[in-house]
Amino acid sequence: MFRRLVYMILIVISMLVASSQTFAIEKPSKMQKALQKLEKSRVAQLKWNEETDTPNLLTGSFSRPSNHSPAWIAYEFLNKYKALYGLQNPVRDMKVIKVEYNPDRTFIHFQHLLFQIPVWGDKLIFEIGKDGVIRRVEGTIYPDLEKIHFNRPMHAAISEKQAVSKALASIGIHNLRITMPDCQAYYLPTRKGTPLIYVVKVRLSEQENSVKLLFIHSLTGKTIDEKVVSG
Repeated sequence: MFRRLVYMILIVISMLVASSQTFAIEKPSKMQKALQKLEKSRVAQLKWNEETDTPNLLTGSFSRPSNHSPAWIAYEFLNKYKALYGLQNPVRDMKVIKVEYNPDRTFIHFQHLLFQIPVWGDKLIFEIGKDGVIRRVEGTIYPDLEKIHFNRPMHAAISEKQAVSKALASIGIHNLRITMPDCQAYYLPTRKGTPLIYVVKVRLSEQENSVKLLFIHSLTGKTIDEKVVSG
């Protein structure tokens, strides 16, 4: 009985070792090279997102002192480590949406795009010192989205105006006495099948400091999710 138990334990251990070796072999070589490059930098902290398999947070020194613009410095980093974030073309797919200047540092915000449409929740924030050195990179990026969707952009079956009407109807509002809602198309990276959606932002009252977000499916027009956020 004891020998049989030991034998079963050895089988389980060998299976676990084999699976870990398989994972190491299947991991893209470009990703491995990017990680090796990163290890040569002065990394103070690295937090990994297990869901996306990309970094959530990097702190340290990731560039040399430079007099170039913050955007140029950040794009140079993204081009160097694009395999780490699963990006094909950072200049095309990462859009600067905000720049905050401070006396000793600059914060530059990037929005991830897929086929020129924003990816919901996919953003990076760079902190760059006044010497031009990148000190911090934080955010979420879902990698290799072009490959996942076979390099084919999706097309909505309903318009933005129709999405707004369906969103308002879903919460029982049939006229526009409220402030005109904002509507934007997004790719929802966590949704399988058809991830192209509209996000409709509805402020129910000017006095309320909150906004209702309604996620409208771009083909069926159905509300697939809703959230209330401050703003």
